[in-house]
Amino acid sequence: MGKKNSESIVKNIATISKFSYEPTIKKYPFLEHFFINSNSPEEDWTLYLTTAGIGYICIIEGEDSPLCNKILEELGNTDGGEAIANATTKFISAMAGIIETRGLDHFPVAIGIWILNSFSNEKPQLKELESFPYTIVELFENIISSYKE
Repeated sequence: MGKKNSESIVKNIATISKFSYEPTIKKYPFLEHFFINSNSPEEDWTLYLTTAGIGYICIIEGEDSPLCNKILEELGNTDGGEAIANATTKFISAMAGIIETRGLDHFPVAIGIWILNSFSNEKPQLKELESFPYTIVELFENIISSYKE
């Protein structure tokens, strides 16, 4: 797992999630439409993206991997972490079903749909899913790669 530990990976995901809100909205202005019903879109964005990031890592690294187990264990022991751990478990379950039926190639789009559906029940348009999910996955991949060096 490299020099960094799982506690710092959780903090890293949460920090990147929080600070990615503004640049993502600027790059993909259509997202604001999905946030209309949110009282606190930036906080919700941080929660959903953190959940998706942790879930992504657990799926890519393996749910039984030491990194995933350590992340989920630490989340359960931190204030507010239990809610993220529970949401992550639900995310992993939903994504596992999609990966099983549609394959790993559909995973980035499924993440995008999951994030947008967390804000709104409105179904995203195909054009909205052409690059947005891949930008999110690139953030997650950059985090993972920094822990494998």
